Amino acid sequence: MAILLLLSIGIWGRSALDKPPPLPNEVTLVADAADRSTGASLSVVVVDDGQSDRAAVRATVMGLRPGQLYRLYATDRDGRIWELAVLTGSDGPQEVEANCPVPLDALARFSVSGHDGALAVQADVVDPASPSPAEAPR
Repeated sequence: MAILLLLSIGIWGRSALDKPPPLPNEVTLVADAADRSTGASLSVVVVDDGQSDRAAVRATVMGLRPGQLYRLYATDRDGRIWELAVLTGSDGPQEVEANCPVPLDALARFSVSGHDGALAVQADVVDPASPSPAEAPR
């Protein structure tokens, strides 16, 4: 009985160790821009977790006026806008993480606007898997 138990534990333990590790979330979309007139910049990485209809958004924003309120938005290809986060400007870079309710294939751009609605910076979405215009076949 003890031998059977040890053999069973050994087989179960071995099969648990043989499972491949979970795949890391892959970057699905990116957006990056700087606005010369405001001095603000925005870099966004969108990661699809593959388990929900929402994607994780990680944005880095720089150049916002310290102490001022701003909002991070996502816009779809039909022009609908979703607020993703509220942030306060600071001297250094700011990291913002949010869930994005816009379907990945419908995302068009991300933007940051002041509390008065004035656009600070906007960045169009690019699929990192697509070839750049210079690499596209002609």
